[in-house]
Amino acid sequence: MHTAWVRVNAVVFFGLTVLLVLSVLTALSTYLHQGFPDVRKLGVSKFRTFRKSEGTDRLLLNIDVDADLAPAFNWNVKQLFAFVVAEYETPTNPVNQASQSVRFA
Repeated sequence: MHTAWVRVNAVVFFGLTVLLVLSVLTALSTYLHQGFPDVRKLGVSKFRTFRKSEGTDRLLLNIDVDADLAPAFNWNVKQLFAFVVAEYETPTNPVNQASQSVRFA
């Protein structure tokens, strides 16, 4: 006849085995997920101003973005950060970049 410790040991290690299998399946579901958001429209809707101030360029514009970010979400995503980078040229610098980020919770 088995003692109480043998039975407790069997129950604990069975529970750990089930937890291990579920953890591996969960990790595989995240690893195999391919979330590519669908960007339908991206463009400048309104160009307000462009000026130099203290050695840097200041640009104010409105960007029109129509995107479906739902495919990027899965069960493990808590926040999603999206950013837009605008590149432009000036006579002194061939490549300038400005970026804006947005957080989705």
